[in-house]
Amino acid sequence: METERNLPPPSSRWLWLYFVLAAFSLLTISFSLYSNHRLVAVYTESLRVNAEWSHRQNRYAALDQLAGAVNAPGNDVFASHDADGESRRVETALAAFNQAFAEARDDLATLAPNEATPLRDALVLVRRTMDAMHAEAESIFGFFRSHRPDQAGERMASMDRKYAHLHNAIARLNRNVRE
Repeated sequence: METERNLPPPSSRWLWLYFVLAAFSLLTISFSLYSNHRLVAVYTESLRVNAEWSHRQNRYAALDQLAGAVNAPGNDVFASHDADGESRRVETALAAFNQAFAEARDDLATLAPNEATPLRDALVLVRRTMDAMHAEAESIFGFFRSHRPDQAGERMASMDRKYAHLHNAIARLNRNVRE
């Protein structure tokens, strides 16, 4: 009987159980709110990163379009026979390409080195192939200026190959972004 005297009355035992269950409920709700907050933060960061990489991929797609604009006058000169006018078009298109290229290159500074290195290597290849294609276009214009359209025509296939290499280099850049 003495052990019964040390026990709290039955109603107070239920009161303790009520407090334990209430504390458990508060703990569960707190943990749920914290987990929800973390999940929303991860989702928000994921959206930001995906938007950043999507923007980067759009930037490289624009480079491809600008490369086509640099290539076009080298082809168009055969129809227009205006080497000086087409050369000005190339220089204008090349300036736009160079601006977009510089922005793409500068954007790499925001990336971690392991992410930036493959993109930087691909951009180096894009730069080299653009320089080669531009030099080929200028040689075609030079042949037209010196009234040697046959030799310009012979260089046209070489310029088209260089443009194909440039297009492939930009495609590699886009693959690196997707990876």
